[in-house]
Amino acid sequence: MIDAASENIVTLTEAGRRLGKTRETVAAYVRAGKLDGATLDGRVHTSLEALARFVRPLDAAKEGAKRKRGTDPENEAMLRRLGVSV
Repeated sequence: MIDAASENIVTLTEAGRRLGKTRETVAAYVRAGKLDGATLDGRVHTSLEALARFVRPLDAAKEGAKRKRGTDPENEAMLRRLGVSV
């Protein structure tokens, strides 16, 4: 759930840019309930915090598979683009 009063709201286009995905893919994540979204002024938005919540489980799942091989640079790069320290 997005708290528009305390979270950094971004458009789905901006979210896609930060994730390296298309706006349509991000919209599909929101429709599927995988990524939190909210309708503001008639348009669907998400937040940087929602993106971090979305990415962290992906990173944790990969971490289990790659524990002996080190961290996953792709997910670390994605978190850095979101402004989340790794």
